[in-house]
Amino acid sequence: MTWRVRVRPSAELSLLAAARWYEAQRQGLGAAFSEELAQVLAWLADNALIYPELFRGVRRVFAHRFPYIVYYRIAGDDVMVLAILHMRRRRSF
Repeated sequence: MTWRVRVRPSAELSLLAAARWYEAQRQGLGAAFSEELAQVLAWLADNALIYPELFRGVRRVFAHRFPYIVYYRIAGDDVMVLAILHMRRRRSF
């Protein structure tokens, strides 16, 4: 099954802020970060059930190159991305 991936506005803002930060560190790194997260979201569209539920239906997937976690919940035909967070930051969403 292929789900439609929807990203909460707050998660989208986190992604954009992180991409800007990486771009400020080195030219092109922000684009690499955005591309990796786009690949993670595309992977979720086809493989969202692979990851176990942590609590109340919330699941997570780790980015490979960057220390970020995508928290999401499956709701009907949608994968709702709740948060995109750095691994060392407090996880509240």
